[in-house]
Amino acid sequence: MKKSLKAEPPKPKLEIEMSRKIHHAGGAGNGLFVSNPLISGFLYYCQGQGLAPDRILGSTGTTFEQLLDIDGKTSEVIYDLVVEQAARLSNDVHLGLNYGRHFNLQHIGILGYLMMNCETFGQSLAAYETFQDGLGESLSIRHSIDQNHVIVQLDLFGGEKSGRHRVESFLSSCVMSCLQLTGRGLRLSSCETPYGTVGNSQVYIDALGCAPSQSAGTRFTLERSYLDLPVIHSTPDLLDFFERGLLAKRESRPQKEFTKKVRREILRRIGKERLEDLTSISKALGLSERTLQTRLEEEGVKFRNLLEDCQLDFSARFLRLGSPIAEISHALGFSEPSAFQRAFKRWTGQSPAQFRSQPPA
Repeated sequence: MKKSLKAEPPKPKLEIEMSRKIHHAGGAGNGLFVSNPLISGFLYYCQGQGLAPDRILGSTGTTFEQLLDIDGKTSEVIYDLVVEQAARLSNDVHLGLNYGRHFNLQHIGILGYLMMNCETFGQSLAAYETFQDGLGESLSIRHSIDQNHVIVQLDLFGGEKSGRHRVESFLSSCVMSCLQLTGRGLRLSSCETPYGTVGNSQVYIDALGCAPSQSAGTRFTLERSYLDLPVIHSTPDLLDFFERGLLAKRESRPQKEFTKKVRREILRRIGKERLEDLTSISKALGLSERTLQTRLEEEGVKFRNLLEDCQLDFSARFLRLGSPIAEISHALGFSEPSAFQRAFKRWTGQSPAQFRSQPPA
């Protein structure tokens, strides 16, 4: 589903209303979140480019001081707003790529320090995959090895349209991370994103090693030899220290792991197929419908509520992007736009049109 090309930039009050509605309707524990250091690191970069963080955050209802809590998390919707606002204010067509080229592993906290103390780049990549859930729930990576190449797949649980700048910043930050870890710049052999190459292809070649082709998903490949590159200045004792720290943080977090797993499966499929009941999700997870329901209920969650929460996240995102209501309704599997409008009003107390235009009370 494509966003409307004529959509006007969201008004600041509308952005505040949208984030407030998602928080209140979904609950603090049900939405997708991003770790504060990821957002504050991006804002520090923008500040270096002459954009004041408060100016970027002014339309989100979040303050820079709140983001300085390194153990805190912020709604993924707010992160999207921050990146979109920075892109508008900077007029930088390749904001994501350029930010990624200034990325520092310190931006991801303890996990970054763990990666800096692994023995090889391959071990650092594996460490990131193991502990990436601490950075947020909207994006994760998994890699596989095919003969002489490594294939890295990005799963965007907020939908493949969660933002070109965010996707491109992740790609270029991978390149910068390899340089920081090993002293050698990473050059991608190939790259695919939902956006392909935008503007001058040489910008992508300089940043990534290749220009992305357009595809439904996001993935890239690199030579297998990169995995064996030694990490400079690694210290085994510190590796153990940071690993124990990450394990302790994981154990201290509220555990709803099965709910999170089901939610990710829903978000992977939402907008691509009809999700009227448990059937396709239970099959994808290799469980009976009864077992899926039981395990969710053990964590205090009902499948219908979880599905509607995901539908709300999806529809709020694309309403903000200016997508036609009929397209959103069709993507979510509603029989007609009026059925979607009734459901949305039940979720938020407003019609989709009111949600898009009405300032907060």
